[in-house]
Amino acid sequence: MRIAIVVAGLLVIASSALGNEMFIVPPTEVVFRGHDAYGDGTYEIAAEIAYPDNNAILTALRIAIYDKQSTVDLESIGPISAPDFGAIEIVNDIGVYGSYFYIRIPFGEVGKCRKARRSHSKPELRIKTRENGSVDEPQILDPCDGS
Repeated sequence: MRIAIVVAGLLVIASSALGNEMFIVPPTEVVFRGHDAYGDGTYEIAAEIAYPDNNAILTALRIAIYDKQSTVDLESIGPISAPDFGAIEIVNDIGVYGSYFYIRIPFGEVGKCRKARRSHSKPELRIKTRENGSVDEPQILDPCDGS
């Protein structure tokens, strides 16, 4: 144990002496690309993230469905903190009335109600696109609201 500490200490001293410093550099943009259910059309979801006070905040969200590009109005719904892009869901609903995309991005902390704690549910930013690829108004769904 003592040898490991000494070795680690020497590495830090050697690293500092050479002028090397290590920094955590979180991503400032996350991009998801894919194809629709038939593999014909493409989609792209690009999220810009800022880190004020070391907290991840979603600052911009651009969605490109087929040839239509849209920007989601995040100011109308308030700050989206700690977006969980590892749990993002993108669903393509194709039917008689056209092709729609539903995008679900969980964020923040697990809800405080019993139902949310049991299922580890977080609030979600939900976005639906129209048949032409434009974006409907985003919604925030809280797992404790019962909706």
